[in-house]
Formats: sequence, C-alpha cells, structure tokens
Amino acid sequence: MGNMKKAAGIAGKLARKGLDKADEARNERNDAAAARQREADYVANFELHDFNQEVVGESHYQKALTKIVGKQKDAEGAYWRGSAVIRHDQGNKHDKWAIEVTINGNRVGYLPSDPANKTLIDTMSGQARRLPARINGGYRLDHGGTAYFGVRLVLDN
Repeated sequence: MGNMKKAAGIAGKLARKGLDKADEARNERNDAAAARQREADYVANFELHDFNQEVVGESHYQKALTKIVGKQKDAEGAYWRGSAVIRHDQGNKHDKWAIEVTINGNRVGYLPSDPANKTLIDTMSGQARRLPARINGGYRLDHGGTAYFGVRLVLDN
C-alpha cells in the first residue's frame, strides 16, 4: 500500500511538472507574439517618416543584411522595414565617437563620422537607442551583378 501512495505521489509531481513546462512554453509563445506585435505597431507608420540618416560601411556587412532581408525583396530589391539600434562603439580604435548600427543584434554599419556624434552620444547617456530603419538594394544590375544593400534611419534630432 505504501508503494502505491509513493507511486501516486511521484505521478502527481510528474504531472504538475509537465503542466508547468506546458505553461512555460505557452508563456514563451505569448511573449514572442506580443514582441512581434510591438514591432509591427512600431513600424506601422514608417512610410510617413523621412529616412534622413545614412549609414556607412554596409558593404562590410552584406551577409548580415542578406540574412535580415530574407524574402522581403522582389525584382526591384529589398523593401525591409523595421528597427535598428544605435549605440556608442566605445571599443572602436578608428573613431572614439563611433556609433554602431545593429539590426536584430547584427552590426550593419555605422553613422558617418561627425563632430555631432559626441553630442548624440552624450544625449544617449550610455544607453542604446532604437530607431526606425529601412534596407534598400539587392536588386539585379544591368551587367548581371547585384546591388549592395544599404541602410537608412530616421534620426530626429
């Protein structure tokens, strides 16, 4: 009789553990769906923006840009819209005021070197800043090659 109670107790614990894992998986799916919705809400009005900030150095990050764009391109090239993150690249040995641009955690370039970068870095107070972003390019060139992808941001001062 004692073994049956023990077995029932173990079965109950396993069942609760299974329910806990199912609840955890459901919560993760809900969190991911909420994150996708927040991003969709964020980019919903991008066409109203003037993508006024160029990004430089994208030629070095074409592999990352190709992965980001995925299937969001046609014969005329990429039509990707989303968000980018800018942050001070304190370890940059070429420019102490360099501001890197990342999309989905992948570096895709830098803001052009400019004395105003110091002011921008100061206003960001050591924090990253999320901005609307657009990726263009990737279309076929007349000679058969493919145009590089380029990135533009909305940087309202």
